[in-house]
Amino acid sequence: MKKFLTLISAILFLAPNANAETMTEAQQFGTLAGVALACGSTTVLYKYEEIVSRYFANTTPNETVEKELKNQYVHAKLNAYRGQKRKMRDCAETLTVFANMPLMQFQLFSDGSLKTPQGKPLPPRGQKQIAPNAQRIY
Repeated sequence: MKKFLTLISAILFLAPNANAETMTEAQQFGTLAGVALACGSTTVLYKYEEIVSRYFANTTPNETVEKELKNQYVHAKLNAYRGQKRKMRDCAETLTVFANMPLMQFQLFSDGSLKTPQGKPLPPRGQKQIAPNAQRIY
């Protein structure tokens, strides 16, 4: 969690218009993705975006809320990407921290379920648990 907060702080420093107290979780996730993309992350970013997408789907009460979070994510990602492309600093350290952040330790299953590093299951909306036959993807 400390590395995650450090990364968020670094990202917010790179994105001067962003204010940590007013950014939603979706915007924070999008900001991280935008900086990682600008720094050349591909494989790790793909995994991250799959997990974030399932996280939104599994933790929101309905599709309308999920769609709003995804819109916030995409706009924050674009803004962070543009800002990082202009500055292009600290990419190596940023990508290392990004690849090792707690969200990247989530397990993704074939039924769309997630399991947190602490073992808490986050099944898809409408499901009460991870499907017994679900295969672990990550």
